[in-house]
Amino acid sequence: MPTENLLAYVWEFNFKDFDEHIHSHHINTIELLKDQEIYLDYNRVMGIDSLRFARLILKSGLLSNSRITWVTFHSDYDFGYFIKMLTGGEVLPLHESEFMDLIKSFFGKKAFDVKHMIKFCGDGVYAGLELEIVAKTLGLDREVGRAGSDSLLALQTFMKLKQKYFNGRSLSEFEHVLHGFT
Repeated sequence: MPTENLLAYVWEFNFKDFDEHIHSHHINTIELLKDQEIYLDYNRVMGIDSLRFARLILKSGLLSNSRITWVTFHSDYDFGYFIKMLTGGEVLPLHESEFMDLIKSFFGKKAFDVKHMIKFCGDGVYAGLELEIVAKTLGLDREVGRAGSDSLLALQTFMKLKQKYFNGRSLSEFEHVLHGFT
């Protein structure tokens, strides 16, 4: 996908310590994962240990890096799980502002939730609240198989929104605003 000299990395990890029977989650997300043939029982045996991952990513230089933009789609639970890993399992804040402060602290100045951004676009983009539908509305298709491609599709959708609806406009009003918050 042509971008303005953008170097982009897209990751998706399967952690062993997530248990849908214990941990908070969106039921639709669990169904989507199962539809994508992501086997949560298998991940509990073969997935990545989240504490080891947290130690490595804290040392990597990726967090609190002003040169990195984090792009997500409906990421409240994702950020919550990630922050819980990074803090060694500490209880998450009860107040939204404290939670957002943690996101800013760990992920720097630029973190965007595409699902929030689409509320401010015309042409029926907001009609599809699922990533796949929003992307299709924008003329985007998956470039790879379904499993593991949501991250790439979220990035492509972000870039298309930026070009089509926010070209030349500051995106600062969308920084650190998650869908469903505020």
